[in-house]
This record gives sequence, C-alpha cells and structure tokens, in this order.
Amino acid sequence: MAETMCFLKPGTIAFYALFFGPLIAAILINLVFFALVLKVIKTSKNANISDTEQLLRQMKAAVAVMVLLGTGWVIGVFMNIPAPSMQITLQYVFIILNASQGMFVFVFYVILNDQVKNFWLEKLGIKVAAANSSSSKSTSSRKTPATTTSNVYANANAGDEEHKYADASEFPAKGENNANI
Repeated sequence: MAETMCFLKPGTIAFYALFFGPLIAAILINLVFFALVLKVIKTSKNANISDTEQLLRQMKAAVAVMVLLGTGWVIGVFMNIPAPSMQITLQYVFIILNASQGMFVFVFYVILNDQVKNFWLEKLGIKVAAANSSSSKSTSSRKTPATTTSNVYANANAGDEEHKYADASEFPAKGENNANI
C-alpha cells in the first residue's frame, strides 16, 4: 500500500525535482537570511548591559530566528539515509522538531519577551504596573508623549489623541474605500 500512496519515491527524478531540489533551495535561502540576521545580531550592542548578558541576548535571538526559519527541515534532508535504524531516529527527531515549532515560537516571542510578559502579569493582577515606565526608548526625531504607558497597543510616537487604544477591539473599523466608519 505504501507504494501507491505517493508518486514521490526516493531515488526517482520526480523525488529530486519536486521535493529534494526545492527543499535544498529553501534551506540555502534560509541559511543566507540566517547569516544576514546573525550579522545584524552580532553588530547590535547595548552599552547598558554586561558582555555576558549581551551574549545571552544574541544567542536567544539567533535561536529564535532559527526556529522561525524551520531548521528542522535540515534533518529532513538526511532522512533519505539508507540505514533503517538511522532513518527511524531521524524521522522521530524531524517530527518532534517540526511539531514543536509553534511551541518554540510561543516560548521565544511571548514567554521570554519581558514586555509581553509584564503586560500579561499586570493584566492578570499578578504584578503592579510601574508608575512611569521608561521601557520604550525611541531614537526617532518624532515627538514622543511626556508619559509612556505599558499598553502594547499604544503608539509611543503618536500625539496625545491619535492611535491610542485600550485594547484591540477599539481599533477603528474601515469601509471599502479604507476610510474610517
């Protein structure tokens, strides 16, 4: 039955042209993007933190980008190894990495993000909101409001009355011509 399930059988031209070739191309493109992101991560410095904390932040950012780029597919390339015991092991690792990709995104971009974590701790009443937060540091030339807020929906660069919402449900509705209703 396995022979009739898919027309992409390992060793055939269709397998290499329609699966393995695009897989290798996607991995190479992702490696180029990963190298570019690593270059940016490595050159970003924060004078306010120690070298070890800077290194930990850079490593966290690199792993987070690796998760987004689907590095589990690198294992998928080697699943064509003829040794049955190695093939089964690689299949399990491949499935575990790809199935847990969403969990890794949640961990890196929600749980390990201090701003999001603090926002939800304040919303749930576990943590008291800071009186005047200086967490949003803007280097742009636009005018920033005198008081900053921990509201993640607020636009720090907006004036006093523009683009400030208590939650996502307050975003203005748009009509067909993209005008506010």
